[in-house]
Amino acid sequence: MLTLSAMYHREKDVPSLFGLPANPDGSDLRLPRDSYLGANWNRADYKKANIFAEWKHYFGDRWNLTTSVDYRRNKSVTEYGYVPQRQNISPAGTLSDGYTGRSDRNNSQWTVQSDLEGKFDWFGREHEFYAGYEYTKEKFDNMWRGTPLEDGNYPVFSWTGDEIAKPDWNTARNLEIRKTVPDTHTATIATRLNIADKWHILLGTSYSRWRQSQYLSWMKTPDSHYKKGRFIPYAGITYDLTPQQNLYASYTSIFKYSGDYYDINDKLLPPVMGNSYEIGWKGAWNNNKLNSTLALFQTEKHNQPTDTWLGKDPATGNIRPWVRGDRAIYTPVRMESRGIDAEIAGNITDDWQIFAGYTFNKRRYTSTAAAQTAERNGRGVDFSQHTPRHIFRLNTMYRLPGAARKWTVGGGVNVQSKSSPIMVDGEKQYLGGYAVWHAAVQYEPSKHAKLSLKVDNLTDKRYYESYAHRATYQGHFYGQPRNVTLNFKWKM
Repeated sequence: MLTLSAMYHREKDVPSLFGLPANPDGSDLRLPRDSYLGANWNRADYKKANIFAEWKHYFGDRWNLTTSVDYRRNKSVTEYGYVPQRQNISPAGTLSDGYTGRSDRNNSQWTVQSDLEGKFDWFGREHEFYAGYEYTKEKFDNMWRGTPLEDGNYPVFSWTGDEIAKPDWNTARNLEIRKTVPDTHTATIATRLNIADKWHILLGTSYSRWRQSQYLSWMKTPDSHYKKGRFIPYAGITYDLTPQQNLYASYTSIFKYSGDYYDINDKLLPPVMGNSYEIGWKGAWNNNKLNSTLALFQTEKHNQPTDTWLGKDPATGNIRPWVRGDRAIYTPVRMESRGIDAEIAGNITDDWQIFAGYTFNKRRYTSTAAAQTAERNGRGVDFSQHTPRHIFRLNTMYRLPGAARKWTVGGGVNVQSKSSPIMVDGEKQYLGGYAVWHAAVQYEPSKHAKLSLKVDNLTDKRYYESYAHRATYQGHFYGQPRNVTLNFKWKM
């Protein structure tokens, strides 16, 4: 069986990269939620193309071989002028610093993958086998130019977008060119052994070999080459309590390339390595129409890149406390996360659907990156402070009975605990927890037509969204205000 597909997508947008400022004490400035402290000439132009081919062949009714080829091409140009948010607003309601930047990206990726899977008999029982190979080659050709605008007088409350003039990009103060060509070979072999009626063992390993050549304009020796290979084992076991419920435990090794993170000596950081453990329970109800899970997990990593808050001046190469336009300096650290994940999803009855999920996640550094940044990434500090520790989601839909069966009503809520601290006078100011409600109604006059109405942020709650950018650069993004979506679908 042969499958072919192709896609082309073009999108023009106005980039909103850095959010809004707050009062010096971290409180909300009460700006309109559509406020945008960017230049009128800001633009982003994205082009994406994808070609995909897959061939699948069956060997009898127990084995099959699937081979696929995937090609992706992404090009983009982003130009922006903005007022950075990591600065205190003056009593007159102004900010002093601005920035202009342009990013040109031309990236491509080839992926070839082949998978063999099937079933075999051994000691009177049927077992499963999988073997796969994947080759990926990527090319990244990126150029970034930027100029800081200092000693300005930018009005926050009367912003028009004309305050920052579009620059001549050929005279930008900072210029960075990156040309990166990574390729990865990964071979995987795995099996599921049904050793008893209720016991099942999963064993597998992957061997991943990564190579990368790179040109970086800011390096003393711009051309560099790296290569690394490692086995990544996996093991798991399951026990069937009933045909619909089971207990499980699993272990997997972690091996992930660090990407474009460099240390103070311009050396690429080593790959991220570690271990991940999980135990849990899975259950199915209502003839497998309703599924539930409960899991406990722990992940340990070392060589995880983290920001030292030091920068390298692109003009002189000197090391200093990071300022905009500097090349950020990273260092590898150890970290761990552990938590609980619970979820139920599906049909309670034929007319009642539900999704509910709860996640608790506690994260911390287990080593200190550097003395000068111990408060931000020292031992015991949360390494993902923009991520809430508690998240709860609920959504439900119910088809009305009797003569009202053409109508379906529903609603739900997303709840999260505090997150995204910012530093104010040496003290952390947290984004408080919040709940956002939504509601929906559907009407199906016939089997061909469906009319639906959805209201998000039902109470029109005003809140900041949890972004890494808020915790790092103190840029604030308002959550979407109350909005209504009306949708009509027709099918033959």
